[in-house]
Amino acid sequence: MNYKIYPLNLGTFKEMETSNLMYQTNPGEKIYYPPILGWLILNDTKAIVVDTGGSGKEWSIKYHHELERNSEQLIENQLKKRGVNIDEVNTVINTHLHWDHCFQNESFKNANFIVQKKEVIAAIDPIPSQKKYYEIGFKDVQPGWVKVIDRLKVIDGDYQLNEGIKLLHLPGHTPGLQGVLVQTKKGKYLIAGDAVGVYENWDGEKKINHIPQGIHWNLEEYYNSFSKMGMYKAEVLPCHDKRVLGKEYYG
Repeated sequence: MNYKIYPLNLGTFKEMETSNLMYQTNPGEKIYYPPILGWLILNDTKAIVVDTGGSGKEWSIKYHHELERNSEQLIENQLKKRGVNIDEVNTVINTHLHWDHCFQNESFKNANFIVQKKEVIAAIDPIPSQKKYYEIGFKDVQPGWVKVIDRLKVIDGDYQLNEGIKLLHLPGHTPGLQGVLVQTKKGKYLIAGDAVGVYENWDGEKKINHIPQGIHWNLEEYYNSFSKMGMYKAEVLPCHDKRVLGKEYYG
């Protein structure tokens, strides 16, 4: 396959608790300036986007925690940098519907959005600990995915999108989280969404093979998803790790 995977830098959290990214790891310790990453899967004929990032600074401070985003980090400018016009993109995959992964969905005027059925159900009626991540319960706030609800393509479970790209249902962080398995010339890559926020979630540390994120819905499902991911023997790409930006593209 001729696919290449370009990481898109869609903003930067000012800081984040280490234990939010790695369950029960170094509580009170901060990780500074972790990025919010989207992805462009590109070949000669297709441009597919995975995740659309979060809000600007003012919104993030009001409803979440501080996010910095300059004009270059707007998704339309990240795509333009790779030679892609946002209005020509017709497929966007949301790994899940937390605010920092779907806030800019509305910027895509001609795209359909692929999301898992269980994720839509969870986003409508989340457990209390996840309400703010889905932006449910804020007065006069409409979540980013709701703004494009007429263009959702809802799937249920693993799904072969086309030759070389398969969507994998990986519950745990959320009930309907999905990863994107991409076959390239250099092998298989798995865009893992928030199943893997930083490399340590997948690589583990000391005697622990994998470490879930601190923000999760179901730990048993999370560990089962880790096992499923391992079956594909792909290079795993995390979604909040600045080291990912060390390469222009993967594949």
